[in-house]
Amino acid sequence: MGKVAKLAVVKAMHTIVSYMNDEESYISWINLVPDQATEEDFVDLAENDIDDVCKLFREILANHGKYGWCLDMGKSVGGGKI
Repeated sequence: MGKVAKLAVVKAMHTIVSYMNDEESYISWINLVPDQATEEDFVDLAENDIDDVCKLFREILANHGKYGWCLDMGKSVGGGKI
C-alpha cells in the first residue's frame, strides 16, 4: 500500500472511531492516535505505526460491534454534517 493510501486509511479509521459515540473506544483510540490529530500526526502514523493503528481499529470494531452500532450523525465533518 502506498503512502497516500495509508494516510487515507488512517484518516478514515479515525473518522469512524470519532463518530462511534463510544467513550471507551475513543479513549483506547486516543492512546495511539492523538485527540485533535493534525495532518502531521496522521502522516507520522501512516508512515510509522500503520500496523498498530490497524490492529487497534480491528479490536475496537470487534468490541464495539458486540453491542450494536450507533454513530453520532449530528457531528460535522469538513464543515458539513454527516
